[in-house]
Amino acid sequence: MSGRIQSEVEAKKFEDTTVKYIPGRKPELVVFDDNEKETSRDNVERLSYREIEALLISKGFKKKGGSEL
Repeated sequence: MSGRIQSEVEAKKFEDTTVKYIPGRKPELVVFDDNEKETSRDNVERLSYREIEALLISKGFKKKGGSEL
């Protein structure tokens, strides 16, 4: 994950998100339900930050402050 993307994600632009970095693993977006059951897993290695934003929004995540793409 590029430094810019990492800093954007770490800035928590999205509500109800947590970032966990696992050295040596390809970056994935893993979504869990309220019961902590995994509901989806997407490889985001080749996605731009804008594409990751769109993916998060498509999965129902809201940007802080209610802004859209």
